[in-house]
This record gives sequence, C-alpha cells and structure tokens, in this order.
Amino acid sequence: MPDHRALIIGHWGLENEPGPSYQRIQGLASRLERAIGLESRYRFSSLEDREKSPNVLFNPERARIVSLLSDQVARVSENTLLMVHYVGHSRPKGDHDLDLTLRHDKKSDRKFYLSVSRLLEDVREAGFKKFILSIDSCHSGRCERVVASFPNIFAMFGTGSNYAFEANFSERLIATLERPAQRQDQRISRRHGGVTLKKVFELSRASIIADGVNKSGYKQEPTSFGSLGDEVILAAPPQVPAGFHPFAGRRTIYGRMWTAMQLLAESPRSGEEVIDNLQLNADFKLADDGITGRYVSRDRLQIYLDFLLRVRFAVAPEGKWQLTEKGREVVSGARFNAELIEAIDSFVFGSDVNLDRVDEVSRELISDMLPPTPKNIRERLLMGGTPFELDDVTKLAFTILPTTGRFMRSSVDSLFPSELAL
Repeated sequence: MPDHRALIIGHWGLENEPGPSYQRIQGLASRLERAIGLESRYRFSSLEDREKSPNVLFNPERARIVSLLSDQVARVSENTLLMVHYVGHSRPKGDHDLDLTLRHDKKSDRKFYLSVSRLLEDVREAGFKKFILSIDSCHSGRCERVVASFPNIFAMFGTGSNYAFEANFSERLIATLERPAQRQDQRISRRHGGVTLKKVFELSRASIIADGVNKSGYKQEPTSFGSLGDEVILAAPPQVPAGFHPFAGRRTIYGRMWTAMQLLAESPRSGEEVIDNLQLNADFKLADDGITGRYVSRDRLQIYLDFLLRVRFAVAPEGKWQLTEKGREVVSGARFNAELIEAIDSFVFGSDVNLDRVDEVSRELISDMLPPTPKNIRERLLMGGTPFELDDVTKLAFTILPTTGRFMRSSVDSLFPSELAL
C-alpha cells in the first residue's frame, strides 16, 4: 500500500481582518481531511502514525510543526509521499520567499510566521524525498524559485503574485478530490495509470478560470510547478470482468469464439464437421437478405480453429477436434474472459511481447498521433528491436481483445488502451 502522509494547516485572522472566516477555514480543513484521509480512496495518514488520519492544525505554534516534522515522524522511505496544504494569510519575504502566517497573539498584537524556505528545510531534514506543497494564500506563486530547491516536488499555488480570494482554490481542490468516479474521468492520466497530482490541479484550476473575474474585479489564476506532477496518488487499473463479458454481442468474434467452443464441448468432430455446423449457426451470419443470408467463410472459420489450437483450448488428435481440459474449464463461463486474455498474452503474443508492452506501444503511437493498428504496433516493436509476427491468428487476437475490456473499442482497426476506472 502506498505510504502517503498529510499535514493540513489553517489560519484565520482577527475579526476585523479581511479574508476567510474561522468557520470557513475549519470547514475546508475538515473536508480536506475526509477527502484524502484513511476513509477515502487516497488513504493519506498522519505524519506520526500510518493508522491515523492526516494531521490538522489551526493557528499553530511554530514549535508544534517542528515537533511533527522532527521528533514524531514515523519511519519514511524513498517512496513516502508527504502533502502539506496551507490555507490562510501570508506576506512576501525577500524577493522570492513567502511567510505563512501561523498565529496572531492578541495580547502583544504580534504575528508569528513560517517561511516556505524554512518549511522546505524541515521537510528535507525529516527525510521526505517526495513532497506535495499546496498553498492557498495571496502572492503564493512568488515563491516558485525557492520551491525549485526541492528536487522532487509538486507545488500548487492558489494564485501567482496576485490575490487569492476566500480560500476558493482550497474549495475547488477539495471538490476535485471528492468528485465521484465517472467514465472518462479527467483526473486520470491514461499514460500513468491513475489520478495524478497534475490532473487534479488542472481540473481544480479549470473551475476557477471558468468563473472569470470575481466581484472585486480580480481574476484569480492558480499556478503549479515541479517534477512530481505525474505522481499517481490513486491507481486506476483497467476494469476487466473475469467471466464472459455481459455486453459482448453473439455476432462479435468474441461471441463466435464462445459459440465455437460450446460446439466442440459436445463431442469430437472433424474439422469439416465443425465448420459445416458453424456455417449453419445464426451467430456466424454476416448479412441477411431475408432468404439465404451470408455467413463467415470456411477459410475464416479455420482461423478460429487455429486460434483455439494456439491458445491450448482445443486439440485435434487424428483430425478430431475437441476441447482440452483447460478449454472445458474455460467454456464453463466463470473465468472465460480472464482465461482468454491470459491465453492470448501467453501463447499468441509470445515471450518477447506481452499485453502491457502492447499497451505501452499503443500509447507511444497515440502520442505520435498515429492510430495503434496491428500493423503500426508491429512496426513500432520492430523499431525497438523486438520481432513480432502478425499472422492470421495474431490478427484475430487483436480483434478479440477490445471485447474483453482489456483494450478500448474503436471505429477503426486500432487497439486503444482500455478505459481506466477508480
């Protein structure tokens, strides 16, 4: 399980100061804790205990933050990811730094601050190598040069060098994280296989930009920076059913393969008998003029049998076609889809090329604005030094895969990476 930790810091000013009220700051911090905490899909924990929810501090003393980052941090590794989100007031410091307001002592009328540069040092000294810094305050983007000193970071700023308003960025960030999973979810990076920090930021920013100029006449433009933008904070693997795909049409190649296997399960038959029977089956009808109809050709049906032979689902001792023990197990339906995908991966594509590699090549081709057709996939594999035979059985496998859900359907002869789901 990924090791994700989070610290949420909220600050509100005195009653006569402009800015978000304490009710709003507390409400947003509580929402963020729920949105990314242990009860959420993102599973961020506290700094000191991976079994506890993220740390939330309001108007804290500097010593409390130092204690968390120095004395109380549970063991971290190279892959431990720390997120610090600050929402509140700030002031410029020097040319490129920023002071985050921690608390305001009423008696002395003195404010206490934590500079971004100091926070980065504390995080580095605590042993964290991967860091998400999210600051929702005025002028937050001015500290980009300071943030760049941390080698593996993704920073999100509620604004550039201008004003931030009423914690709007925090509101939109939380709403983006809270959003239920949906088809074609724009938080998901298909290239990286899940929800990434960059996608979350971009979707949060989009809703603020869509608002345009606010009632004060200012336009808030959140910014981001850093090399960790493609870090996946929630994996989204392809959702592939194990059993026979419920939405597969009987006249798809996938459905016809199922029908062919059911026929072979009845009794051993010669290849001619198998083909004769399949050509009389309605599932293999290509067109119907109301009288005779047109069926899948005998040559094409032989490729179906060759496929079943290649994937070890059928054998033909002395010319009598029948299912293997594995074939009988598969045709029961409970794991038809999963076994079919595994068989294609193992016996059709071979040891040098697996489905994950086909996935990678498909993405490369899409990045180059080329359709990931079997021909283009083969050529790209050859360009990388990997031989790949594109015979009739392999071509048939390419047409079956989209129906399994392992890859997406397309209106052209292309193999697109499958839809990912949270």
